[in-house]
Amino acid sequence: MSKTTRDLILATASRLFADRGYDNTSIRDIAKEADANVSAINYHFKSKAGLYAEVLNENVLRMRDKLDEIKGQISSTEDLAIEIYKYFMDESNTFFNSMKLFLMNTLPLDEAIMPPTCLEEPMGPPGTHVLMELIQKEINYSGDEEKLIWAARNIMHNIIIISLVAQSSFIKLMKEKVCNFSEEEKIESIKRNVRSTLNFIR
Repeated sequence: MSKTTRDLILATASRLFADRGYDNTSIRDIAKEADANVSAINYHFKSKAGLYAEVLNENVLRMRDKLDEIKGQISSTEDLAIEIYKYFMDESNTFFNSMKLFLMNTLPLDEAIMPPTCLEEPMGPPGTHVLMELIQKEINYSGDEEKLIWAARNIMHNIIIISLVAQSSFIKLMKEKVCNFSEEEKIESIKRNVRSTLNFIR
């Protein structure tokens, strides 16, 4: 199976899993929309759970590579947090689908569905490791690693929540009526969260 076909299967699976959910998406559905062979999908991904894991894995790797690239251009945690938010908004469809896939609550509790990247690096969402490195460098942190992990997760979770809410169709319709949710306010909220988090662990 060519790389192009594999990429098409992963892209199709990502969209269908996000739109229909895990239980309502079959290998046959994915094969039909990707114009691929069912036996080829099973051969390369072993099972539906294996395909789901690889979809998540590809999304994590793509996001992690981009955040590593952003990190090289940034010198402060606050600036990095803002750039992560902007990246999530620029790649809104990919980001939103990734969150839907990760937050799905009807998945089988089977390790086969866990992407390798999550098992290798269980610190938190993609980008947590990047934030940890920059926080440590910026405030010369030498304390408990658990606090450092908490700080990075706290900042990342805040960015994710703001990014998800910003993409809500309901919020977009309500944008003139929702107080303090302009683009400037979102950025300011991210900055305040970073400052308070760093002050807490100093």
